[in-house]
Formats: sequence, structure tokens, C-alpha cells
Amino acid sequence: MAKEQHFVHPPRGHVAILAYDDGNDRWQVLECTADGYLEIRLQEVNGTVPVQQATPALLQPGINTYDGSVWHKQAPIWGFTDRYHETEYTTDSAGGTHTFTFSTVPAGEVWVITGVSIVNQNNVWTGNVDAFFGAGIATVKAWYGGVAGQWQTWDPVHLVLKADDHVKAYIQSTVLHDDLYCNMWGYKMAIDM
Repeated sequence: MAKEQHFVHPPRGHVAILAYDDGNDRWQVLECTADGYLEIRLQEVNGTVPVQQATPALLQPGINTYDGSVWHKQAPIWGFTDRYHETEYTTDSAGGTHTFTFSTVPAGEVWVITGVSIVNQNNVWTGNVDAFFGAGIATVKAWYGGVAGQWQTWDPVHLVLKADDHVKAYIQSTVLHDDLYCNMWGYKMAIDM
């Protein structure tokens, strides 16, 4: 870009789409007509541009940004879409090791786990949280010597899960009929590609 340009900022939460006006060596804000259509004026066309569109579903807009020398596809736009919270529990464990399996992240979303808490209400216990990243497994937190009836909390956490990832929590050393609880919380983000 040859020189810095200044624009009237759109209202908060809105995005302006800019086009480079090569003839005037400046950026212009693309505007819409009164009935909501994008207004584009072509002053000069060198050659023909064939356009074929079978169904509207095939038409996918893309957003690119200019870094001063070349255009790049813009990175995914991340945004908070919802809170995440799940509770798994059993009030009558079989003893030994109990596994809590949490929801799998759906396509088009990223979940960020920001906190985990576990308790065995009846007996001393040990436990761990494993993240399943596709085919890979990683133990991301372990507890040793958990006190009966005392919540063990892991907060803050920043565990990022993408589509098809999930988390399992294990409480070991349980006794028959123990009451076991596990909570996970955080937030969800939609991916706009």
C-alpha cells in the first residue's frame, strides 16, 4: 500500500470490506445498495470473465488480507459461541478404577477446557485426566492422595480440543459403592473458515 488511508469506522461489532482502487492509489470501503446487495462498479474490463453457477451452495465467499506485498487467505475467525460444562458421576461405583468419558468435540468447533474438579465422597483416591487428540493420548493432569470428600480442582487450565478430540477422567483406588463426581467447564468457539 503506497500510503496510509483513514476510514470512518463501522459500528462496533461490524466489519468493513475494503477493495484497493488502483486507479486512485487508495483503499475504498465496499458499500451495499438500499436493498442489501453489494454494490460493485467496473470501470474497465480487459477481456471476458465467464461465470457459471450451478447451485447457490457452490458459491463460497473468501476473505483475503493484504500484508503490504501479497494477498493471503485470512486465518480462521474464532469466536465465543457458548459456555461449556459437563458433570459425570456415579453414586454406586464398582470399585477399582472408574472412567468418566466426556463429550467429543463436533466438527466446526473448538472447545477450551478452563477447569476440572474431581472428588470421591467416601474414600482416599488417586486420579488423572487424559486428553484424546485423535489417535494420540496425553495425560494432562494427575492427582495423588485425594482426601475423601474433598474436591480436587485444576483451575486455571487451558486445554484446547478440536473436532473429534475428547477427555476422559479416571478415579483410581475406589471402593465398592463409592460416590464419585467429576466436572469440566470452559467455553466453545465456532470456526468460520
